Amino acid sequence: MRSIDIYEALQAANHDIGYTTVCNYVRSRKYVKREKFIKQVYEPGSLVEFDWGWVKLFINGKLFRLKMAVFTSAYSNHRYARLFIREDMCSFLESHTHYLNYIGGVPLCFLYDNMKVAVAKFSIRQSDKKPTNDLLKISSYYQFDFRFANAGKGNEKGHVERSVEYVRRKAFSLTDHFDSLEQANDYLLKKVEVLNGKVSEGESQTIQANFEQERILLKQLPVSTYQTAVLTTCKLDKYNTICIDTNHYSVPETIESNLVVVKKYSDQLHIYDNKSNEIAIHQRRYTKHQWFINLDHYLFTLKTKPGALACSYALKQAPDVLKKLFENHYKDCSKIFIEIALFCKENKISILDWQEATQQYSKQTNNTITAEAITFMIQQITQVDKNKDRKVEDKSQLSEDISQSANQQLKQIQNIFK
Repeated sequence: MRSIDIYEALQAANHDIGYTTVCNYVRSRKYVKREKFIKQVYEPGSLVEFDWGWVKLFINGKLFRLKMAVFTSAYSNHRYARLFIREDMCSFLESHTHYLNYIGGVPLCFLYDNMKVAVAKFSIRQSDKKPTNDLLKISSYYQFDFRFANAGKGNEKGHVERSVEYVRRKAFSLTDHFDSLEQANDYLLKKVEVLNGKVSEGESQTIQANFEQERILLKQLPVSTYQTAVLTTCKLDKYNTICIDTNHYSVPETIESNLVVVKKYSDQLHIYDNKSNEIAIHQRRYTKHQWFINLDHYLFTLKTKPGALACSYALKQAPDVLKKLFENHYKDCSKIFIEIALFCKENKISILDWQEATQQYSKQTNNTITAEAITFMIQQITQVDKNKDRKVEDKSQLSEDISQSANQQLKQIQNIFK
């Protein structure tokens, strides 16, 4: 019932009572004791609050629900934000290195909520919470303290709670289409710097000016940036690929061991053999159950199985120039294509030189393409290019010699008149 319904029910029961009395009674019964808060005062450089938010943006025409890492200084309300594809440990660590490099120092303490990348063991009691190993490592490296907010108490990090919504609205309410994630991050940083240039309510200076007072009190950064990669060991499958987050990535076939070490970054995967040699780099993908194959990783195997080339993932995901070259000239001679590909790989020949050699050979003769003929044409083309570069260098050197000689003669003439 609402108050009017209660009043009408009492009137129907012949009770002599006024509507105001009913309303006052209902109001007293509905009263809930409000929580009281204690106004906080922070010293410069003493505390920075961190939180995640989400932003929906179109990247190269495709809609993404991106994660936005936001840092806010409790003293000056100075803000920093950066976008990531996923809210994982790699992104968490990289956001901290980007922020610390940006401000040029290290604050005394960071405040987090109970996020998985920061808290390894959750508990209602603060003393029973355990931080993740990666948080312990990065805090030890940069020498900052950290603490966690109580569960369900967003007010304990109210600066960054408001900053997430504020930055998202101010930055992306009018612009949400970008060509790449890098472009979106550059745009976001410029918008945040504009926000930091404003004057907060009750202040006489801008946020940036107040933060400059903090900057001189920050701890000094270490000489080198913290390595944010997350290490993991992977086993090769029968396709000579590793599986990371349900996606498969190719590994060079020349590797001797079945195990590799992978350094996971937010945007890349670096793969190492058992001797710590870097053998492959892949762009990290955030799809599900997809295959990402590099043709160069399988050339020796394809040489013994040339029939597997035409329908392979390796060719499907090769550069467009290479796919067109195969379709137009080597579709019926896969073995020759692979032999030339091996020659180009061993001699560091570009695909464009290979393409030019094939086109010239096709124009000059109607004979069937052979590996020997194309490699010979490639050698001629690359030799011509080297000669051109040498002539340019010779001309440049000659011009420099003439200039030096003229300057020397000019100095001699000036000395005569002195």
